[in-house]
Amino acid sequence: MEQSKFKFGDRVKVKSLGPFYPAYSDMARIMGITNWGKGSELLCGDTGTVINIQEHLTSQHVLIGIRTDDGKEYIIGEDGLESVKETKTSDVIQISRKLVAEYYEISNGEQRKYINDNFKIDGTTTVDALIGLEKLFHGKWKNIIRENHPKYFPKPEFNFTDYRREHTCVVFTDRQTELLGFEMSPIQIRTHGEYQNKGFWLTNEVEWKLIKEGDTQVLVPIKK
Repeated sequence: MEQSKFKFGDRVKVKSLGPFYPAYSDMARIMGITNWGKGSELLCGDTGTVINIQEHLTSQHVLIGIRTDDGKEYIIGEDGLESVKETKTSDVIQISRKLVAEYYEISNGEQRKYINDNFKIDGTTTVDALIGLEKLFHGKWKNIIRENHPKYFPKPEFNFTDYRREHTCVVFTDRQTELLGFEMSPIQIRTHGEYQNKGFWLTNEVEWKLIKEGDTQVLVPIKK
């Protein structure tokens, strides 16, 4: 078997349901999977723990048995998973003294008390405390704190998985497509490659024109 990029006990997140095996009972027996969840319950973005690693019985694909956080177990190709680097929110960290002073300067009474209780003058604190401070702020300063500490406030990636019709890449139903005058759904989610589930493409059934209308960009379909 090829060397897997994962090992037993690794925390992983589902990034694609493409290499997914919801009915591979022979492999389930080999992996010792007993609490096998229904395939429709597994979603992109679900997280879990690696409980087994095996090679597909008729190919060289590496299959991973995972137990999701709700206790269900699934079999999925390793290409459909990515590692989850978990941050222990109790970990001690240190931010700059300048930032601590800046946050204190613009704080109200409640926020200043929180900073005094949870931040040392040299910037030593915990991830928990930093996240708690961000929750006390609103508007511009909430965003500033997140931007100053991107490691602890990662920006979510675009993920269009939930907008795909089940087992397809299309957005519109057949009826909606018909009512709009198209032969096939004009907008389709990218299901492979670098932009898998992160972008969409437009069918070439029509010509598309991007028009600037004031401060808004409008995409207009034009029949060929």
